[in-house]
Amino acid sequence: MHLTMMELWTALDSSAVNLVPLLREYAPGFPLGVFDELVLPKREQLVRLARVEDYLARRRAAAGSNGPPWQLLSDRGSWSKTCFAVCHYNSSPRHQQLHKSIIRKAEEANAADKQRAAFAAGVARRAKQSHEEAAARVAEAAKAVDAAKATRAARAAEAVRAAVAARAAKATRRTEASATVAAAVAAAAAAAGVAEAAGVAMSAAEKALAGAQNAKSRAEKDMTDAEAEVDKMWRTSFVWPLPQDETAAKAVVFELRAPTVFAVWRETTLSILAGFCDTNPGESRLFLWYPSDHPAVARSLGRSDGGRPGRFRLAFEVDSSCRDRGMGDPYQYSQSRFGEPFCVKYVTDGCGLYDGRPGRVRLCYPPGNVPPTLRKWILGTAHTPNDVLAAQSQCPENMTLDEFRTIGCLRAGPQLQWQNMLLQLAMPSLDLNRPEAFFLGPRGEGPDVPRGAHAILGEEPFGVALLAALEDALCRVARKWESEVSLCIFVSLAVKLLSFSPHWSVRHRCLDYLLSDKFTSGKGTDCRPGPFIGCE
Repeated sequence: MHLTMMELWTALDSSAVNLVPLLREYAPGFPLGVFDELVLPKREQLVRLARVEDYLARRRAAAGSNGPPWQLLSDRGSWSKTCFAVCHYNSSPRHQQLHKSIIRKAEEANAADKQRAAFAAGVARRAKQSHEEAAARVAEAAKAVDAAKATRAARAAEAVRAAVAARAAKATRRTEASATVAAAVAAAAAAAGVAEAAGVAMSAAEKALAGAQNAKSRAEKDMTDAEAEVDKMWRTSFVWPLPQDETAAKAVVFELRAPTVFAVWRETTLSILAGFCDTNPGESRLFLWYPSDHPAVARSLGRSDGGRPGRFRLAFEVDSSCRDRGMGDPYQYSQSRFGEPFCVKYVTDGCGLYDGRPGRVRLCYPPGNVPPTLRKWILGTAHTPNDVLAAQSQCPENMTLDEFRTIGCLRAGPQLQWQNMLLQLAMPSLDLNRPEAFFLGPRGEGPDVPRGAHAILGEEPFGVALLAALEDALCRVARKWESEVSLCIFVSLAVKLLSFSPHWSVRHRCLDYLLSDKFTSGKGTDCRPGPFIGCE
């Protein structure tokens, strides 16, 4: 599947570089050795792979030091003036006109936004002034209430003293004191009237205070609403749709309206790379901002460019707190946060992030429950037998120590893989029916056909020895119906030997072996327990 996919890609790339000649000056983006992990059993398949790799080598040679066309930043993290987007923009009147249209519409939107902000600020300023005036009236009313309370208390005290004096005068019951008694009673009555008037004045002052407090509450609500409106406008304040840097703006404008041929080519190439290599760093806690979603950009692009977005969209990475406090300028924030002018990311299917730089090749897919150490040994050949011995403490519980060492040593060095496999077939210490054993088949590295790791298959003594070991291994599993993984490994090894051996004796014996393997597989299928048991 991978080989056929790359053959189709070479046809696509050949057509694309003819339609867009500038593509020839940029690397195709596939890393060196990306196909070393492919397990191809036939020579014809390796010949096809060699043609693909030769095409990629010629494309890299023509590109020179230029990276892939989707790479917008230089190695130092600054905007590259020689990237494909900028070079295409410089020769494209269509993109230059789009750039001017975006700037014009952005200036109009910015002016309208400033007017709305000025109006909202004026409303908030007047509401705050009204609130301050209401607060001053409340303070004055509170002072009047306090003064009325003090006056009423003083008048009440005077009335009490006058009433006490009147009672004392009545108690004397003397004729000569009748005038004094009458005067005391009159004074008490007057003091009571004054106290009652002071109470009425205090009640009026309290009513005035309550009215002032209600007016203050209404003014405070108006001020809060006005400030919330200003805060909302600040949070959704105008964001300039393009970077201030001229080179960065050109690159973003190109990304907004990339040519159809280039867009299809990039979509296909990045999709293949995302499937071949580790490109998804996981979920990001950062907020993604898309230039194509900006209103000024959307109006400039028009409906003709507003169709379904591709799988890979250019996005800015900014912190979510920047969004919560107000977006401001995401380009400016990205520069201060990441130490580079622009954090370029391609969002894949709305979930993963991809910066266009392929990671480790992962054409081989071991089971997900394989421990990290074994996964590393299955995926690579850079480890040594000493590394395997040093990692014995990491042996899983469901595996013996001999099996653990065998898995590690089988692919310890690409030039010894076939010899290690022959040793394992002759003196097995690993259950080849384990799921992870299926991914331990010998692979090749290098540009030649046959590759360096497969060169030993051209030696007749080794071919004879490998066939003898395969025949013995087939005899050991012939009576086991649960041996599909082992049989797959045996067939793969025999087909590869048949394809690479130049000796007819070895090739005829390979055909006989494959025929025996076919009969054994058929018997194993017949021996499998079915849903019903014979009832004769």
